[in-house]
Amino acid sequence: MILEACVLQALLPHVEHLLKLRDPAKPQTADWNDHVSIVCAHNLFAGTRLVDAAHEMRAVASGSRAKKPYYALAINPDRAHGRELTDEQAEEAARRVLAALGFTDDHQWFLVRHRKKGRTHYHLVANRVDPMTLKAVHLSHNYRKQELVARELEILFAFPTTPGAFTHMPGARPARSRRSRDEEQQAKRTAIPLQTRL
Repeated sequence: MILEACVLQALLPHVEHLLKLRDPAKPQTADWNDHVSIVCAHNLFAGTRLVDAAHEMRAVASGSRAKKPYYALAINPDRAHGRELTDEQAEEAARRVLAALGFTDDHQWFLVRHRKKGRTHYHLVANRVDPMTLKAVHLSHNYRKQELVARELEILFAFPTTPGAFTHMPGARPARSRRSRDEEQQAKRTAIPLQTRL
């Protein structure tokens, strides 16, 4: 399972992306979604209207000094295995990721199901600002935490393991997420490609 996250400064452009439905007049555009529906909304009075939910989250975030008050996560099962998540599994995944990152039950978030090019995936959008304290969740080491939750979810839902930067298949070496400048310079000096040195 692949969890891809980002921290957002502005929420409305992301919501506009989430709401892009296929336009029959422009079928060649790759960015359209075949189907969009909200799976759940947590602590949002706006209910299932995404634009209203975004305005509500923005109102809460405006009480904080956080520069990037929103957290967005794409939940994608590995396409190579051909399995998709159910709405209940996606909601469980969202709750587990948020709990691992330090979000409390007071935080606002919503989960959207997308169907694009015959493949279903989910988008989670959360307000990092706690409406009670007006303090933003600190997201240190979030990629590692997300990846550990992804491995837990793969076991829970009986999905195949997708190796990542922090976890790997048993018996295999972990993937290198990036090369250091020293390693690249040494590869140039010795004329030995970095891949063969590892």
